[in-house]
Parts: sequence; C-alpha cells; structure tokens
Amino acid sequence: MLAVELAFQGSITITGNKFSNSYMGGGQHKRKIKRDHKEQIVVGNGVPLQKTDDIVINGNSVGGMAGKSVTCDRECREILIIGNLVSDFGRGKKVNGAVDSPLDEHSIVKDNSIRRIERL
Repeated sequence: MLAVELAFQGSITITGNKFSNSYMGGGQHKRKIKRDHKEQIVVGNGVPLQKTDDIVINGNSVGGMAGKSVTCDRECREILIIGNLVSDFGRGKKVNGAVDSPLDEHSIVKDNSIRRIERL
C-alpha cells in the first residue's frame, strides 16, 4: 500500500498526514491479505518520488513502512523534507536510513524526528 505516489509532478505540498501500515493497535489490523493460507498485515510503502520537483513534505507522521519513509529517484529536484515524525520503518528488510535521497544541492532534509524500531 502506497501512502502517496508522485511521478512527473511539481509544486506539491504534503503536510499534516498520518501514513502507516494496517495496524490499528490492540492486536487489530484494518486490512489483512491471505497468501498461501497465511494472513499477513498490509505494510506501508511510504512516499515514492519519481522525476518530481518543488515538493514539500512537512509535518507528517510516518510509521510501519516496509522500506524507507520517503524515496527519491535521481531526477528529483528541489525537495524539502522537514519536520516529520518517522518511526518503525524498514519492516521486514534492512534499510539504511528513513529517507532515500540522492537529492540535488537545492533539496533539504532536516529537523525530522526519526526513530528506528528493529523488527525483522
């Protein structure tokens, strides 16, 4: 499940959202998928950015992601990722950091509260 997917977009602000997986607390899940006769929770896949420019991601709460919270390809320009709360990313796989950012010199990633919870 993707939180938001932006491709070939520009001048977009993503603010004040809660992006998460299907876990609701108390052992309950909003969505489950059945695969090979086993139930699995639906994990979140964050905010992938592809060939985008002038994007602001600010003031969001992101948790329960299968990989990184935000991913950017090499064609992203002028991306601001500031002041977000990020926890519980990289579920089920090893990832290096919450944000995958081959960003240009005009992009900024700062003042994000990032807490990694190891759950492999």
